[in-house]
Amino acid sequence: MYSNILITKRDGMSEAFSIDKIKNAVLKAYRASGIQEENSTIDQVAEKVASAIVGTQISVEEIQDLVEKELMVRNPYVAKKYIIYREWRTIERDKKTHMKQVMDGIVAIEKNDVNLSNANMSAHTPAGQMMTFASEVTKDYANKYLLGIKYARAHRNGDIHIHDLDYYPTKTTTCIQYDLDDLFERGFRTKNGSIRTPQSIQSYATLATIIFQTNQNEQHGGQSIPAFDFFMAKGVRKTFIKHLTTFISFLHNISRDNADSNESQLRNRLTGSIQSIQWSEEQSEVILEMLKQENIILSSQSLSAIWERSLKATRKDTHQAMEGFIHNLNTMHSRGGNQVVFSSINYGTDTSAEGRLLIRELLAATSEGLGQGEVPVFPIQIFKVKEG
Repeated sequence: MYSNILITKRDGMSEAFSIDKIKNAVLKAYRASGIQEENSTIDQVAEKVASAIVGTQISVEEIQDLVEKELMVRNPYVAKKYIIYREWRTIERDKKTHMKQVMDGIVAIEKNDVNLSNANMSAHTPAGQMMTFASEVTKDYANKYLLGIKYARAHRNGDIHIHDLDYYPTKTTTCIQYDLDDLFERGFRTKNGSIRTPQSIQSYATLATIIFQTNQNEQHGGQSIPAFDFFMAKGVRKTFIKHLTTFISFLHNISRDNADSNESQLRNRLTGSIQSIQWSEEQSEVILEMLKQENIILSSQSLSAIWERSLKATRKDTHQAMEGFIHNLNTMHSRGGNQVVFSSINYGTDTSAEGRLLIRELLAATSEGLGQGEVPVFPIQIFKVKEG
């Protein structure tokens, strides 16, 4: 009666329709529900499904939909068992076929959503491929065993999107901001040793990069510095005081027949006396009086000239530090797959002379670009505006 009907299987092949296969599937649903199977009822369900077929070609999925519909009319509990069994079989098949197709695509470096999903990682490199393998396997694991059917289905259907699903099993934090002031002042440790408080803008910039890279290796998501100008301004000030100390000491020594001055002590005294790198008559009077106590006699004009030279040297050092900061964040790899750090910095509300000098040089270095003038992708720079 049904010999002219062909079934399209999941692999695309066709085979002749068999009503016995429908009877067998319904029988398994009855047994799974613990209800005594009734042969007459099972025969009726199979006949009803077969008679509902329109045309001479139908897919396996369409037949299963017809079986579900017929069972829901006769016994919803048995229908539920059939649906659960069908879902389980789908998952088991998917394990064997879907993941292999994904892996084959990674091996062949196909241009597909898997290989192109991370703009910050190349699927052409061995490390990038290994990262993509791991990512796809853990996403598959999370989807099937951790999320729950409702959320996994919503994610697959595009009703919701679970970002960085591959990191879900790791229970890591994501996308954080650093309190650089605390890290700089307190120091921090890596697995290879401890880092002490930096003493120049170059060290501040280098350590900021190391902090970015170190934490990127320990979690996923982006890394951000929330008040870059405030945190780095101290480095500008320390660099300025270092240059000012060197110039004052040099001038004092040559004017006093190479008399030695205690640079360490002088730097400490200047650190306590200088409130800003911006020149002012009031501040210069305080400094000149302090220098007299150290037996260093300078005129206001000499101090002004030294101040200007120190500022120029500080500006140069800061520019080089910001150049290095930008170049490092666009070339220094973290994690596997040759990824650079997903970095961003926030600035714009530090109105001190040190903070403003730093941002001027950061913007200048950014404008200059990388080695051949390429626009640096990282760090993403977020300019903040404070009301008032």
